[in-house]
Amino acid sequence: MIGFLVENGEDQVMVNNINAFNRNNCCHVFSASIIPQLQTTVLQRYEAFHFNGTIITNKFRLAQQLRHLGYCKKRFYYIKEYEWANTQMLPYKIVKDTLLHPSVDIIVDNQSQVKFIEDLTNKKVKYIMNNWDMNVLRQIADE
Repeated sequence: MIGFLVENGEDQVMVNNINAFNRNNCCHVFSASIIPQLQTTVLQRYEAFHFNGTIITNKFRLAQQLRHLGYCKKRFYYIKEYEWANTQMLPYKIVKDTLLHPSVDIIVDNQSQVKFIEDLTNKKVKYIMNNWDMNVLRQIADE
């Protein structure tokens, strides 16, 4: 089972693909806000701490919580953009606990990000998933 740890429902492509994925596969969404356009179970974000499936987030701030999700089988940080680059000071500990943490696997949005992210993290990128691609979500679910 896949869980999505999200901020809100502002990314319409994400919402549409989660809805499409949910038609044939069971999934949960964990969010701090209500997302009425989602046609799946939406739970409070803190419920992710009890989730025992694969979890994906695309927000750096939420990726900082991934290592604390003790029951998760797999944890993925989906890098669509480099939102951490906008901070004036990013302590190494935060980078270590998100991008570099051994239990957090990396998904990138396109092939051009692979070399940069692999050089930065010294990890292999697990998946290239352009804009919440349904086929890649199915591969992750089947893993």
